[in-house]
Amino acid sequence: MLIIDKNHILKNTRQKDVEHIPLTMEPSRISENNFNELESLELILNKLIHLMSSDSEFMNKELKETAADDEFWKRLLEIYNKVQNEANNPILLGLHRMDYLLETIDGIEYPRMVEFNTTAASMGGHAEKIAEIHRINGHKYFC
Repeated sequence: MLIIDKNHILKNTRQKDVEHIPLTMEPSRISENNFNELESLELILNKLIHLMSSDSEFMNKELKETAADDEFWKRLLEIYNKVQNEANNPILLGLHRMDYLLETIDGIEYPRMVEFNTTAASMGGHAEKIAEIHRINGHKYFC
């Protein structure tokens, strides 16, 4: 497998040493009808997620078993409860992104939500190399 190291040099490595992030060569196309349908659902889904995440009783009940078995989730729930108990700011901001895949049944595409994201920053470290990966793969596969 070829990878790009920090000096932009291609080198060979064993596949087990590398785990790459998923990527596409170009944005996926979506029909105008599917786009309009998804757009009409965004406010409803965002309100639902906001109401669920603001309900301390619900969140603690649903995450109780997970937090008991996983230190990461235990700590997240502790932080959540601390913020819920100490915060008295009536203004909240949620920056959300929803990811969809298209399922084709009998030639008709149906969008399916596969992921809901808040302001995660984990992909920021990968952004530096994405353009370079696109250039290399684009040249390799499309030229």
